[in-house]
Amino acid sequence: MPVPKKSRARKSKGKSKAQPASLLAAGRSRRTLTSDAAGMGRHSIEPSQPFFLIHHPRSWRLATQGLDGPTLVPDLQRREVQPGVNGMRTRQPHEPEEATYQAALESDVRNGWTVLYPDEEVPSSCLPDGIEEEGYLREYPCRGPISQRTGSHYVEVWSVPVATYPGEQQRYSFDRAAYNRWLVHLVESGRIEGPSARVRAELATRASSRVARVKAAPLPPDLRKDRVVEQQARLAAIEGAALPEEVQA
Repeated sequence: MPVPKKSRARKSKGKSKAQPASLLAAGRSRRTLTSDAAGMGRHSIEPSQPFFLIHHPRSWRLATQGLDGPTLVPDLQRREVQPGVNGMRTRQPHEPEEATYQAALESDVRNGWTVLYPDEEVPSSCLPDGIEEEGYLREYPCRGPISQRTGSHYVEVWSVPVATYPGEQQRYSFDRAAYNRWLVHLVESGRIEGPSARVRAELATRASSRVARVKAAPLPPDLRKDRVVEQQARLAAIEGAALPEEVQA
């Protein structure tokens, strides 16, 4: 299935683009990073659907890897382009590609979500080593080891294929540090609006509740003590976490 085409216009802070163009462009294969010695032209993994990454204003998490310190970053979700699921519709022969997902994404935007388009350029500093500026969606030709279906398998660009033995399902290594830097970039560039004070308070409240639950848990004293210390450290990290705008200040 095709993937959304590049739309260069950037949105103002806190707004989503009105609509995408058409879906393929960013899905470029990196077969050379797989086990060429095994003569594999396709990844041994089941076909999957292309997707958009979307964000809701209430969805934030604590991140540290690849950053200067604990930072609140957007917690993104996938919106798969699968006709018949979650408002996605089947495209008719006379319709453009975006007919499959346009109404569903417009509904998401009305409900407060920010839609990120697959080929919005990701800065090189936010990509795995050796990859230049491009979008976040990658498409690999594949054959399902169980179904034997051929097609495409879609992953984020931070999922780098690793050498795989013949007959083994393709594996990927996720570059969490580069991904976290991109999440910070999304906020600093205004693509996603920063978290509200309410969001920070809700995260701290949930972390505080975990501390209380661990203290009350029927655990051996030494184990309970270790877990309480761990959860208290997480609570302190959330309370003292930087916001993305502050990272480069």
